[in-house]
Amino acid sequence: MYLRVKRRWLLGTVCLIYVSSFLLPVYRAAPGWFAFIVTLTGLRFEGQGSGFSPVWLANPALWIGVVLLATGRAGAAGFAGVVAVLLALLPMLHGPEEHLLIGYYAWLLSMAVLASTLVIRRDQADQSAGPESQDADTEDVVRQKP
Repeated sequence: MYLRVKRRWLLGTVCLIYVSSFLLPVYRAAPGWFAFIVTLTGLRFEGQGSGFSPVWLANPALWIGVVLLATGRAGAAGFAGVVAVLLALLPMLHGPEEHLLIGYYAWLLSMAVLASTLVIRRDQADQSAGPESQDADTEDVVRQKP
């Protein structure tokens, strides 16, 4: 039950941040939804862009990760989140002249939160090993002492 609730909160958080990023400015005064269209179609915006941008592929990577997380495959969802983050970081290669705004960082954050399922999943696995296994280890050490 606890894991299901945690997964729902994580899904909700990823989706809320992602959708919010479409309403926030990304580049100059352009909102996220406009950047989504420009990077998908290759439209020119203020002399920028010419052809499809691989940065857009971070979106389907996130969508796949959300579906995987919703179906209980947290590990695969985390890897999809990592792929999404790596693709989303491509604009950073252009240097500081890009002037990316809050919408871009919210978009990137949604992917980073999805990628965090790898850490959360590992932490939960460690906790499930929990005190029982630690007590067993302690008993072995105590028995070995003369």
